[in-house]
Amino acid sequence: MLGGAFSTIGRYWKPLVGLALALFGAVTALMVAGVAVVLSALAANWDELTAPGTPDTEELVPLAVAFGALVIIGGIAYLLAWAVIQAAVPVT
Repeated sequence: MLGGAFSTIGRYWKPLVGLALALFGAVTALMVAGVAVVLSALAANWDELTAPGTPDTEELVPLAVAFGALVIIGGIAYLLAWAVIQAAVPVT
């Protein structure tokens, strides 16, 4: 079983690595853009979040929701990228 997997990687390594780099690079760029959007959305409240002392719950809820949504979107995007790579592997 592993012999077939290694022979497939040996024969088709250039297209598989290129596809993986393109997909995971695109998803990483999506995640970086998402982090930038989240941080820019929270920039108005950043001084309250980083002030000395414990922030109130109503100050932390938007932060938790934003980063929770980012984790879910990123997880789905990485899962879809991995599925495309698995579908692209030729079966020998």
